[in-house]
Amino acid sequence: MTATSETVLLMLARQPHVRVAGGREIALNERDAALLALLAVEGPQSRVRVLSLLWSDDDEEASRNRLRQRLFNLRKACGRPIIEGQATLALANNVTHDLAGAGTLLGTQGFSSVAPLFIDWLHAERQRRFARQREALAQQVEALEGAGDLGAAVPVAEALLQHDPLSEDAHRRLMRLHYLRGDHAAALLAFDRCAELLKDEVGAQPSPETMQLLESMQRAEAPAAAPPRRHVPASVLRPPRLVGREAEWAWLATCWEGARIAVIAADGQVAPAGRLRRGASVVGARCAVGRCAPWRCAAALRAAQPPAACSHQRTAARPARRGTT
Repeated sequence: MTATSETVLLMLARQPHVRVAGGREIALNERDAALLALLAVEGPQSRVRVLSLLWSDDDEEASRNRLRQRLFNLRKACGRPIIEGQATLALANNVTHDLAGAGTLLGTQGFSSVAPLFIDWLHAERQRRFARQREALAQQVEALEGAGDLGAAVPVAEALLQHDPLSEDAHRRLMRLHYLRGDHAAALLAFDRCAELLKDEVGAQPSPETMQLLESMQRAEAPAAAPPRRHVPASVLRPPRLVGREAEWAWLATCWEGARIAVIAADGQVAPAGRLRRGASVVGARCAVGRCAPWRCAAALRAAQPPAACSHQRTAARPARRGTT
C-alpha cells in the first residue's frame, strides 16, 4: 500500500508507522500508535473514552494536556492534521489504514507505557482478529479440499498452521491433505513436527484423534499380503507346437467342435500315445490309448453312436499327426 500526495497511510497491522506523500515513513511511539489504532478500529470516539483508555492513570487535567500534545506532535510530523474533532475524535478524511481484513494489530508490541484498560482492549481485539483470520483460512482449505484441488489446499493449510502452530486441528488438516495427495512421507513428517512442537512448547503428547489419524494412514500404507501363488502347468506356459498334417488336424478340430469321437490309427512303428495325451490336455479333451485292429474300433463305434454320427466314420481310421514339440 502506498500513500498518494493527498493521503496519509497508517501502517498499524505490524510495526506501527505512518507513510506520507513521497513514501516517507514516520515511526510511531506507543501512545500515538494506540490512539490511531483505536480510531482506525472503532471509528469516531468521544474524547472522554480516549482519555480513559490511554491515560486512566493520570488525573483529568494532566491527561487532557497529554492528549493535546500528542495531536499537535502528529500534525507536525505528518505535515497535516490526521485526527480531527473536539468532543469527538476521528481520523481525517485523507487518512487510510491497513487494518481492513488484517489478522494482526500493532504487531506484537506489549504497550507497557499505556494504561491497563487499553492493553485489555488491545488483547481482546487481537484475539478477535486472530480467530477471524483462522476461520477464514480454515474455510478456504475446506473449500479447496471439497473441490478436489488438493495442491492449492496445501499452502493454505500451511498458512493456517503458521498462524496457529499449536492447533492440532491445523496439523491434522495438513497431514490429511498430504496423505490424500499420495505423499505419505510428507504426511508422516507433518505428524513428527506436530508431536515435537507439542512436546517442546507445552510438554504434551498428540491427542487420541491425532494418533488415530496416524494409525489409519499407517494401516493403509502397509502392503497387503501377497495372494498364494498358483502353480501354472508347463503345458500352459509352453504348450506343444504341432507340425504338419494340416488336413488331419482340421478333421480332428471338426470332430471336437461337433462333440464326436475320433479314432487315430497308427502302425506299430509309431508311438503317438504320449503326444496324443499332451495335445488333448491343451484343449481339455479326454484321450484313451489302446491296441486293436482299426476295423474292430470302427465296428464298435458304429454300434455305440447314433446313426447321424456313423456317416463320419468312414474317415475314422486316419494316420496320426506326426511331430509334436
